[in-house]
Amino acid sequence: MENNKEELKKLESQYNRYMKIIKFILLIVAFVLLILATRFFYIFSIMSKSIKTEYADLTNKNMKKTYSYTYPDYPEENIDCIYYCKDGITVMETSFFKNYTIDNKIYNFYPFAEEKTYSVHDNVQSETWEDLSFFKKIAVIAVKTSSYFTSNIGHEELNGQKCIVFTEENEKAYYDAKTCLHIRTLSSNSITDIKYEFDVVTDEDIKLPDLSEYVLDED
Repeated sequence: MENNKEELKKLESQYNRYMKIIKFILLIVAFVLLILATRFFYIFSIMSKSIKTEYADLTNKNMKKTYSYTYPDYPEENIDCIYYCKDGITVMETSFFKNYTIDNKIYNFYPFAEEKTYSVHDNVQSETWEDLSFFKKIAVIAVKTSSYFTSNIGHEELNGQKCIVFTEENEKAYYDAKTCLHIRTLSSNSITDIKYEFDVVTDEDIKLPDLSEYVLDED
C-alpha cells in the first residue's frame, strides 16, 4: 500500500511538472502570436489608409501623381511618369508618349516621334475600389500587408517628412507617416520618388489633343 502511495506521488509530481512546462510553452506561443498579430494589424492599418487614399473614388478624384525614376549609374535613363486623374479620366504622360483612358477607350499619342501618330484601343474595364465587395477589399489590403510582413520596420525623415520605412535585403519602401502614401522606393540600382498633388488637375490636363494633327496608326 505504501509503495502504491509513493508511486502515485511520483506520477502526480511528474504530471504537475509536465503541465507547468506545457503551460509555459503555451504562454510563449500565445505571446509570439500576439506580437505577430499586432505587427500584422499595424501594417494592415497603414496599407488600408494608403490604398483608400490613392484608389478610392477615382471617378470624382482630382489627383496628379508623379513617378520620378532615377538610376545613379545610368543618369541618361532617368525618366518621369506623370498621371493626371479627373472626372473619371486618367492620363499618363512620359517624355515618349501620352496615354488617355476615357470610358471604354484608350488613346496612345506619340507627339515626339518624327511623324506624330496615335492609336485607339478598347479598354477592358477593371473593377474600381468601389466595385469590390467588402471581403475583396480586405483581401487586397491583406495581400499588400503580407508583402511587408517580414520587413524590418523603422522610422526616418525624408525631405522633412516623417516616414514609416519597410526595409528588406535590397529595398527600402518609404510611407508618409501622416497620409500613409508610398512616397519612395530605394533599391540597389534605382530610386523611385512618388509625389501626390490633389485638386490641381485642370480640364486642359486631361483634354485630348487635336486628332487632325496626328496620323492614325491602325496596326
